[in-house]
Amino acid sequence: MKVWILEQDISRGENLGRMVKRFLENAGAGSRITMYQRPVEVVSALKQHKGKPAVLFINPDAFDMKYSGLNLAHKIFEKKMDISLVLVSESIGYAYDGYAFCAEGYVWYGKNLQEQLNHILKRLYYRYSMEVERLEFFVKRQCVQMPLLKISHIESDNHYSVIHTDYGRSYRSYISLSTLYEQLADRENFIMVGKSYVINTIHIKMFTKEEVALRENVSIPVPVRLQKMIYETLTTQMS
Repeated sequence: MKVWILEQDISRGENLGRMVKRFLENAGAGSRITMYQRPVEVVSALKQHKGKPAVLFINPDAFDMKYSGLNLAHKIFEKKMDISLVLVSESIGYAYDGYAFCAEGYVWYGKNLQEQLNHILKRLYYRYSMEVERLEFFVKRQCVQMPLLKISHIESDNHYSVIHTDYGRSYRSYISLSTLYEQLADRENFIMVGKSYVINTIHIKMFTKEEVALRENVSIPVPVRLQKMIYETLTTQMS
């Protein structure tokens, strides 16, 4: 997992890097961590196509003649570069600034730094792994490998399964829903709703005991006998 850190204080940045590496090693993931001291160095690396990071930790107080860390975060967000941004600062006042550019979180240089990092990295690594891992199925004899993150839900259609994506496209494959679910059973965010649907919980907009509403305005009915169990499962996952 590629991680960049923008921090002008070298010792602080190195400590942050060690903690990130420790988490990824414990998760069984490889890590490529690159340190930057000035915002312009990050801009230059992105322009040189060095491969954008999955996560960029930014100290908003970092600055040079052209940018501040906070300004850089805004620019990356505006250009839709698909980089997860995390603010890291000794000032708690920056905790709310990240909302303007959809930051994934805020880390305060106070106590429990490793605990704060673990909480954010657990969520980001989970999403990253879903971008890498894929569901394999065939459509008209063509093998399709769909990133798990892109799957909204799957529905049964007699002997076929219809795989719906988060961008509105669907694929109809001659394979049973239960067979497809075997590939997903170890992923806690994929849950089976009765015998007709498998739902990716990260795409849920809202849910009640009777139905689950997905982001693309699709509602999945929940069988009466499963309502209590599924409601409790979703409540635990979404909390």
